[in-house]
Amino acid sequence: MANANIAGSLSNFIGYLRCRKMILFVQECGNFYRFQAEVV
Repeated sequence: MANANIAGSLSNFIGYLRCRKMILFVQECGNFYRFQAEVV
């Protein structure tokens, strides 16, 4: 039972990290496009 709990929270944690990485990636892309627009 404990092993299943650990595996469950581990996959939740990985999903959380992936979600955060995607959010950071989207923010960086937004900043990049904004920067490009200002330069042009």
